[in-house]
Amino acid sequence: LRPRMHRTLVPMNSAPTVAVLCAMDARDSVYLAEKAIRTILSQDYPREAIRVYLHVDGPLTRSHEYFLETRADWFHKVLRSERNVGLPAGLNRLLDATEGEAFFVRMDVDDMVLPERFTRQIGYMLENPDVDLCGCNSYEIDDHDRVIFARNYPETHTEIVARLPRCNPMLHPTFCIRGDTWRRVPIHYRDLYLNEDLGFVFDVVAADWKLHNLQERLFLWRTGESFHRRRNHRRALVELLAYVGGIHTLWGVDPRLLWPLVRYV
Repeated sequence: LRPRMHRTLVPMNSAPTVAVLCAMDARDSVYLAEKAIRTILSQDYPREAIRVYLHVDGPLTRSHEYFLETRADWFHKVLRSERNVGLPAGLNRLLDATEGEAFFVRMDVDDMVLPERFTRQIGYMLENPDVDLCGCNSYEIDDHDRVIFARNYPETHTEIVARLPRCNPMLHPTFCIRGDTWRRVPIHYRDLYLNEDLGFVFDVVAADWKLHNLQERLFLWRTGESFHRRRNHRRALVELLAYVGGIHTLWGVDPRLLWPLVRYV
């Protein structure tokens, strides 16, 4: 699973700070959450520069609370919502709670990352200061951590935007966002059922952010049974509306509008 290497300019003695944005609710596995956070804290990036922000969405079980209590030193900040407010609202709270970190990194608590993720993504963005949002390629894994698919994403900004009307060209939990860009143009997640990531990509393209996907597999994306159970008709309809609205915003009345209709059918 080792990624293809490329040169990096991350200064290890004064590495830029990273805010890792995670969310947890009572449906999340404590076992997988601990594995996920361990991969973040085991990066080859300086530990003192990594700040894990966690949003707790609604009430948790005893096991979740015990995990948070015994691993309190893993988290820079824990925000709680008394009721379930959903992932978009939780991520927006985390974004607003950041403390001037140089980069924001997304992470879901059932996925895992390879140790080089931060060094590779942040290194690339330091070498390319015009890039505002960087993703990467991924391995898909099942509920038993077995690799089931190697997924590729378009690399350059032009390729990403060209692919956007047909499919989501960036994997949400691989996002690495330049903090200064977000503070200058503070884009928040819209409440789009299981499509907040798609809406976010459309919004940042409309705001003239420059996007890039590293052609290295730095992420282990879990697509087990629970993942596929969420792919329902409601999600498909919201996805259709998100595509139509996003395409219309970027290109107006355009033949690209046919792609989401075909996708929906």
